[in-house]
Amino acid sequence: MSMSSLTYDYLNNQKQVLATDGSRICGVNWTIVDNPAMMCAQTARESAVDRTAALSPTEKVGEAIRLSLPHLPTEARQIVASLLEPRSLAIIGASVVAWAGSHLIGVGEFVDVILLAVGVVALGFSVFEGAREMLDFAETAVRARSERELDIAGKHFARAVTILGISTVQAVLLRGGTRAVRSRTARCVAAACLAINRWNRSARRRQRATNCA
Repeated sequence: MSMSSLTYDYLNNQKQVLATDGSRICGVNWTIVDNPAMMCAQTARESAVDRTAALSPTEKVGEAIRLSLPHLPTEARQIVASLLEPRSLAIIGASVVAWAGSHLIGVGEFVDVILLAVGVVALGFSVFEGAREMLDFAETAVRARSERELDIAGKHFARAVTILGISTVQAVLLRGGTRAVRSRTARCVAAACLAINRWNRSARRRQRATNCA
């Protein structure tokens, strides 16, 4: 095969002509490339990392959900695909970013989010496993730096759908997710303030007792 017709199959199996004049392949001088296929694969991987890092958190969430589609039960795929519409994705992105960014929410707290959104307790103990998968999805998607990490996030999302059911996941994503996190955070802050106030009052009483003695 002549250099002028050299091609490589990469990135979604699309044929890409990498060199037409025999001088440069993947932007690298041919004379210093021992393995052009490896060089091109490395360039493709670096490009994918750069693209992922440049995405907004909401875009990362949307891409992770899209990558979850092949792993979902057949009956759930159409519903999940509808979540990728811009208006729905904006709501979902806000909720997921709030979960990933909150240091005060764990599996137990996220179970509260699920029960608040769905309003039932019929899920049983599986709700804890599903909550863990949803949190792993949120944290992995928002912090992803590569397509591989987005794919991992998508698999967490697919497992959450399988465990909790698409109706539950849809309700959590679209109803009250951000509000529940903020409410939980506000309750934690209020409880901390109350504890501090009680400690201060107790300290003042001890100080007065010491002065009187």
